[in-house]
Parts: sequence; C-alpha cells; structure tokens
Amino acid sequence: MNNGKEIPMDRLHEPDVEFARFLEWQTRTELRRAERFEPAQVRRASLTPLLRSAALVLFSLFAGGGLVFAVEELQQSREVELLLERNELQVQLAQRRVQLAEDALAREDLLYREGLQSIGSVQAARQRVTELERQRDQLQLERSELESSGRPADRDLWAPLVGSRDFVSESLHIDRKLAEARVAHARADLERLSQLIDVGVVSQAELFDMRARVERRVAELQGLDERLKLRTLFLTGSLDRRDLERLARLEAARERREAVTADLHAAVANLERTLLLEREGRLASGSAELQLKVDSLRVELQLIDLELELIGGLVTPEDAPENAEVQEPASTEER
Repeated sequence: MNNGKEIPMDRLHEPDVEFARFLEWQTRTELRRAERFEPAQVRRASLTPLLRSAALVLFSLFAGGGLVFAVEELQQSREVELLLERNELQVQLAQRRVQLAEDALAREDLLYREGLQSIGSVQAARQRVTELERQRDQLQLERSELESSGRPADRDLWAPLVGSRDFVSESLHIDRKLAEARVAHARADLERLSQLIDVGVVSQAELFDMRARVERRVAELQGLDERLKLRTLFLTGSLDRRDLERLARLEAARERREAVTADLHAAVANLERTLLLEREGRLASGSAELQLKVDSLRVELQLIDLELELIGGLVTPEDAPENAEVQEPASTEER
C-alpha cells in the first residue's frame, strides 16, 4: 500500500500503516464476534490459532524479523506442554487398564486353583497384563524424554542421546521384556497342545500353527537383540548413520523372512497332512486352498530375498523351504 512510492532502504522492514491498521481491525472484530456468539470453551479453541497468527505477524512487523524466532520458541514450548498434558492422560488410562487386567488375572488364577478354569486362561490373562504394562512403560518413557529434551520422543536407532540417557535403548529393552514374555507364552501353549494332541482335543493343524507362532516370537526377540547391538555400535562410533540405516533395514527384512519361513513350514506340514487324508479317503477336499497358501508364502519369501539382495544382505539358507517340494505323504503306518 505504498501508492507507487519508492520506500527507502532503511525503512523496508517497517510495517505499512494501512496494513497494520487493517490487521488490528480484523483481529478486534473477530474477538468481538466470538465474545458475543460463541460459548467460552469453543471461543478459546477457535481463537487460539488466530491470535497466535496475528501476534506473530504484528510482532514481526513492529519488532523486526529477528525476534520471530523467539515467538516460534514460545510456540514450541506450548506444544510441548500440550504433549505433556496428553501424555499424562494416556498414562493414567494405561495404568487403569493394567489394574483391570491384574484384577482379571487374579480372578482367573482363583478359578484355576478351584479347578474351574484351565491353566491356558491364566497364562492368557498374564500375557494381557504384560502387554498393557509395556504400553504404560513406553508412555512413561516418552514423558521423561519430553521433559528432558523438550521435543517428541525419537525412536530411530541413530537418534542422539538426551543428556546422558539413551532413550532408544531403554525403549528397546521395554519391548524386549514383552518379547520374552511372548516367547514363554507361546512355548507354554505349544507344550499344552502337544499334550492334548494324543487325546484328540486339538488337531494337527493347530499344532503346526502353534509351532509357527513360537518361531515367529523367537524371531521377534532375536530382532530386538540385533537392534540393541546396532544401537551400541552406533553410539560407540563403530557405525555411521548411513551404515546403521542399511543394517537396520537388513535386520527388519531378515526378521520378516524368519516369520514368513515359519508360516511356510506350518503351511507345508498342513498340506502334506491334508494330502494324506485325501488319499486315504478320510477327507474329501482342502488341499487346493492350502496349496494356494503355500505358493503365496513362497512368492512372498522370494520377494523378501530380492529385498535383502538389494539392501546388500547375503541369504544362504541350507534348506530353504521355498525350494523344497511337498513330498507325497507316506502311509499312516509308516508315519
């Protein structure tokens, strides 16, 4: 609004009078409208972005661009306060869920000791408590990092230390505790199913699937151990960020490969058993669907191997299940 007049260089950053007057009028009008027509809670929520923007513009106009950074720091500080408030509510909710799960575990354990509940129900309730404790502990760790660093939690393996604390490793150890519990739970389920298979309570398919679940849980635990090792190598300077990123991708792909391999082993075992039952006339059909699952898992495994090759990993399994043919099952007597 300079009406075509050239502005001297020493006044380039001074606010245009008409523009500043217009901005002030617009802000005052919005304030009066909100005061008259909107409820208090809605008014505060809707005005916050406007007032922040107006304050930032006016501050930059009258105080100079160099002080805008101070305003941005104030905004960031307010955002951290809001994140802390949200985190506090999340922690309270997570703690409440843990308490309810612990109460349910106590009830299941009492019923089990009275002979009215199975050990499997107790183990499932205990696993539920562990899962919820992990969520609570991670939220509490995020709060500590927010308070220490003034920024949201960073869980990348190459994230810097915050003071003397390694929040990344602490988070991985929380996940590892859960992974250990999952392995123990899966192995207990497998042992229980193995005892029931002889009396015909569970099927061979369920047993195969449970074995695959154990293998997947073990792979998860091993993956966390590898990430902890990579984190240590990075912090000690043995790995730079570029190599760490590549190795982290490599480890994630290897973990997925272990999980898919476990599923493939179970699918192949189920297919062999189904073919046997079909040949003996004890099952009309079912092998076609299982064959499709086996083929799909083999393709998925090949894709993961291609990803590993692109990343730079070397996969040389001795007995790759994707290369193994489904053998014609032997007779019942031979098995």
